[in-house]
Amino acid sequence: MKRFFGMLLLVLFTVPAYATSVPFQLTLHVTGFNQTPGCLFPLHALLQTCGEVPFETYIGSFTIDDSALHSMGDNLSIPVSHFLLTMGGVTWNQDDFFSDFNEFTNTRFDIHAGMLNVRQLNVAARGDVPFIDFVGNNWGASDSKTVIVGTFTTTPIPEPATVFLLIAGLGLLLALLRDQQGQDPKRKAR
Repeated sequence: MKRFFGMLLLVLFTVPAYATSVPFQLTLHVTGFNQTPGCLFPLHALLQTCGEVPFETYIGSFTIDDSALHSMGDNLSIPVSHFLLTMGGVTWNQDDFFSDFNEFTNTRFDIHAGMLNVRQLNVAARGDVPFIDFVGNNWGASDSKTVIVGTFTTTPIPEPATVFLLIAGLGLLLALLRDQQGQDPKRKAR
């Protein structure tokens, strides 16, 4: 059994490590909105019908390189990838050329003890509208006819591999405990 664990440790520590992407979930809570009079909504509008009230919560996501989480400091410029958020008729999808996403005009984060906090994240569409800005714990979006504001949180999304490793480790511990409890005392004396 000791030989098995020795080989396992050897394999684990000799396999080259590569940086992976860490997915984060954005949870946006609406605290207010303002809509200009008139029902002339463009194709890419935050609200799709006149008088529509925005949802109370919107869910989006993005990823960053896990090596960035090993940095520490305030106001760090960190590349963001796979940004995705849909609000009404607007979809900012960094991976879809035909979506409303054009570019990030600012990506600033605070990282302490591996925890990520958004300091400033500005997402612009072609022609700059519709846009959404994240500053501190607040966000605001506009399509030039409607302005929606609120608060948001970011939370890391556990990857399936992490959950699998946790379950596999617990299973291995249970198997070892069962093996130790099931050993015959006479066998130990030999």
